[in-house]
Amino acid sequence: VVASAESNESKESISSKSATALVLTTGFATLFLENNPRIMNQVRLLMNLKLGNNKGYKMNVLSLFDGMSCCHLALDKVGIEVDNYYASEIDKYAITITNKNYPSTIQMGDVAQWRDWDIDWSSIDLVTGGFPCQAWSVAGKQLGDKDERGKLFWTMLDIMKNVLWHNPQAKFLMENVKMKQEFEQYITYHTEQALGKVNKILINSSLVSAQNRQRYYWTNIDGIEQPDDKGLTIKNIR
Repeated sequence: VVASAESNESKESISSKSATALVLTTGFATLFLENNPRIMNQVRLLMNLKLGNNKGYKMNVLSLFDGMSCCHLALDKVGIEVDNYYASEIDKYAITITNKNYPSTIQMGDVAQWRDWDIDWSSIDLVTGGFPCQAWSVAGKQLGDKDERGKLFWTMLDIMKNVLWHNPQAKFLMENVKMKQEFEQYITYHTEQALGKVNKILINSSLVSAQNRQRYYWTNIDGIEQPDDKGLTIKNIR
């Protein structure tokens, strides 16, 4: 993110990158949304149900731990129009990229202050969160929610629960690293308790990129499938 901010890449240059490079540089949203067409059909169905098949409807999105708004980029790439995009992010470099590419983004600030946000919760159609991985990853100390960063999992659940309370038709999408089974089961169980139905899937980015990166996804969107293996290698990145 820092390197991208310093290079001042334009929206056009970022959008023209291959799916491979996007997965490598911009996180989970492009991988998950762009490579699961059945999921995007579910999202389109949601929009149609909300406003009686009004094809002009634009989605309202709340992106937690937004990074540089890769969820917005992913929605762009699959043809889903966005009306209001609310982003919760505190990294100044990531916010710089977002503001350059999507200047209409509504920056909400720290997720910990969500109860003070001025937002129409009932208007949110999709809420996403790639919550901090350091506390859950096998590469870290594996303290889970005993780590301050790990506690943000609960903050995210509270926000998503609030969205669903105001709009039961809203969809949620969570992401994190492959972790030990105890942690995965813990997150899945508490997500089900807070949000109801949960579909969980483990997808390796190697199917659609030149890197080996396994990630868990939790969502109430149906029709999740493994993306086709595109057979990409480092030679495909340019």
